[in-house]
This record gives sequence, structure tokens and C-alpha cells, in this order.
Amino acid sequence: MKDSNEFIKNLVKIEYQKTIEAYGHYPFQMYVEFNNGKKQLVSLALGGNIRAVYGKVRKIYGKTKKIFLSVDFPTNGDIESDFVVVYSVIDKIITSQAITYDTKTGKTLEVLGVVSSKQLTIITNQFKALITI
Repeated sequence: MKDSNEFIKNLVKIEYQKTIEAYGHYPFQMYVEFNNGKKQLVSLALGGNIRAVYGKVRKIYGKTKKIFLSVDFPTNGDIESDFVVVYSVIDKIITSQAITYDTKTGKTLEVLGVVSSKQLTIITNQFKALITI
């Protein structure tokens, strides 16, 4: 996987979730390219436990060239709809973007960057702190 756009196109699917009777993104997806060239694709079905998801990233962080991770969040702060955060970690540089969507239709609304969202900045800073401890 060359970049987060390819990751999003191939793996970030907003689909109807019977358990919550709404659209969402679950299980979370993670693509990893290790320093030794090995590649791994992981579906993270951890019951929505964000700390457990970030813990998986923390365990491998020092051994990787690339990590792309998608995590679904409910409406929060200045983001007025549910959203999927896509983290991109390339050579230890962490970036993120939020893909907002309508939970009733699954339609993507807009893509936000850290510069345009205070809430995404907070979430990204938490991610950075938890995986680089």
C-alpha cells in the first residue's frame, strides 16, 4: 500500500452494522509494512476498545516503515457527525484525517484534516501519546 488514499479506497468501508442498526466502520482496519519488508493486513474487532487498538499499534511501532489505521468515532466536539479517523504513520511521521459520514445512509460527507478540526487534533495527539510511550 503506497499511501493513505489507497488504504482508504481499498479498506475503509462504511457499511450497515446490524448490531447498532446504523451505518459505521467496523471492524477497524490496519495495514503494516515492517522494516524487514514484511507486510501485514489486520482487522481489529476489539469491541470498539480504542486503547486496545492503540496498544496493538504501540507493540509494533518501532519495527515499522508504514502503518495505516482506521478507527470509527461518534460525533464529538467540532465534528458534527460520526467519522472515521485514518492514521498514517510513515517513517515515524504521524498524520491523520477524518472522514465524516451519515449514520442513516452511510454517505460520506466531508474529509477533515487536523488543521480544520480541533477534535481531530485532540484525537491525533492522544494517538501519538499512546503509541510512542
